[in-house]
Amino acid sequence: MSKKSKKKNKTNTKSKKIKFTAEQVQGDVNSWLEANGAGLPDTVKFALSQYLEMSDKLQLSKTQMTSFLVQLRKSLGITPSSEKRSSSAKKKNEKPSPEELAAKRGDHTRLEDWHKDQAKKHKRKAKNIEDRLKKLEEIELTSEEIEENRKESQEYHGRLNLGDGAINPSLESVNESFMEGITPVVVASEVKVKVSEEQIAGREVVDRFSDARERFDFSLVVRKNLLDVEKLVVKDHDGEKIVLSASTNEFGPAGYSVTWGFLSNAAIMVSQYAIPLNRLANMLSSSEKKFTSSMLAKHFQFVASQLLPIYIQLFRDLSTSDILCGDDTSCRVTEVKKHFKKVSEGDRDTTTLPPSGHYASPEESEKSENRPKNPLGVAIGKHLDFVSPYKSGVGAKTPLSNYNRVGP
Repeated sequence: MSKKSKKKNKTNTKSKKIKFTAEQVQGDVNSWLEANGAGLPDTVKFALSQYLEMSDKLQLSKTQMTSFLVQLRKSLGITPSSEKRSSSAKKKNEKPSPEELAAKRGDHTRLEDWHKDQAKKHKRKAKNIEDRLKKLEEIELTSEEIEENRKESQEYHGRLNLGDGAINPSLESVNESFMEGITPVVVASEVKVKVSEEQIAGREVVDRFSDARERFDFSLVVRKNLLDVEKLVVKDHDGEKIVLSASTNEFGPAGYSVTWGFLSNAAIMVSQYAIPLNRLANMLSSSEKKFTSSMLAKHFQFVASQLLPIYIQLFRDLSTSDILCGDDTSCRVTEVKKHFKKVSEGDRDTTTLPPSGHYASPEESEKSENRPKNPLGVAIGKHLDFVSPYKSGVGAKTPLSNYNRVGP
């Protein structure tokens, strides 16, 4: 048979095919099963039932048909080519090498650490949000509290209208300065400014009157007080001659060439107005008197020792108070870190590390041989501990006072 005849026969065969719908096929199968089902084997009945179910599924939507085909392929063990493993994949019965197992263990360990870190972070975030929610809870006042606040407000506005000032007298502003320098001291001087004679020349003066005006001036004045201290040579009842000298304590401390006012004003300019010691020394120096930053530092140490009782009393008041609020920080001081590095390298320079061991406790401060090293530190150490022990009792904390430069 030739090729042309074969193609012709195929064409004729296709043309004679009859198309049947799914409903017609299902109807024929169901009618045939009803007629001959009694004598059919169970396997045939099961196969025909599966065929009918499949034909029903194929009439569904495209999405449902796709899902059905997926389940059918899985049940028949058919794997799509896109999901097949490459030929280089190892067989299931082949055992992995120790290196592969070690790599897998490392991956699982890293995943375990990562999940633990994430769990801790989210737990901390949840706690922070919970704390914030607690703070945002509305506080409802009772009717008695609202009425009490309303009465206090009415009384307060009534006093303001009368001009009585603050409710509590201790809260009123201080009108007088504590010491000279905190509030500028204004010295008023009257100067009469007259019309010059050149302006009056050739004119008759009918009347004279004046107009008050103000001009402010500012200057830094260093006063030099020359004290003529009287001294007497007297005889006591035994006939022995002695020399008596007048006291200069009212002008300034003994051994210092400055007055009490100089000490207070200089301390205020540095501590309150933050003027550096070297800059202040240059401002105060003149041709007659030269001030240096080291000299002013000595003055400030003396002032601090005189105000030490106030410092100790404040500490006692704070320690006995019912409520004590404070703030702390965990910032690292770079100089402390440098010091520990030097110590680890064997450098024990006492000029950069004067330890506070000689005034760490009141017992150490009482030793006479330790007093000249840091007089102010020793004076404070008699009342307060510079070194505090750890709560666990392992040792003592390292205070920052260990790293302050202290002179001889």
